[in-house]
Amino acid sequence: MALGCEDCRVAGRRGGERRDFGALVRDLSPEVLREIVASAADWHDDIERHVRLSAAREAGDFAELRAEVDRGLRTRRFLGYRESSEWARAARPVVEELRSAAASSPSKDLVVLVKSGIGHVVKVIMHADDSNGTIGDLARDLLDVHVLVCEAGVADLLKLAA
Repeated sequence: MALGCEDCRVAGRRGGERRDFGALVRDLSPEVLREIVASAADWHDDIERHVRLSAAREAGDFAELRAEVDRGLRTRRFLGYRESSEWARAARPVVEELRSAAASSPSKDLVVLVKSGIGHVVKVIMHADDSNGTIGDLARDLLDVHVLVCEAGVADLLKLAA
C-alpha cells in the first residue's frame, strides 16, 4: 500500500514530534526496504542508476562504472535551465559512485575514469544553462574525487604534473 505525502509525515511522527529518518529506516524490515527501493526506481531513473552502480561495486564490476560514466555524464543536446537541473540530478549517483570507488579501491584506472568524467561534464556545461550551478557543482565534486583518488598514491605523478 502506497502512502501519500501527508500520510508519510503523519506516520513519521511520534507524540507530535518528527522521528529521525535514520531511525525510521533502521526499524523497517529488509523486505519493506526492497519494496520501497524497487518502487522508487520505477519512478526515478537516478535511483535505479544508483542501485545498479552499488550492485556493480559490490560485485567488483568496474566495467559497469565505466559504462555509466560514458552514458550518465554526457549529452549532446543543449540543456535549458530546468533540463540542466534534471540532468545533474540524474548524473549525481555516478559521481557519488566514483567517490565511493575512490575511497574504497583507488587505482590508476579510476584516475583515468574520473578524468574522463570531468571532461564529459565540462563539455556538457559548455552547452547548458547552468545558472543555478548544479552542473558546476558536479564538476567541482568530480575534481574533489580526482584529488581523493590521486592522494591515495595510485596516480602517475609525472602524468599529473604534465
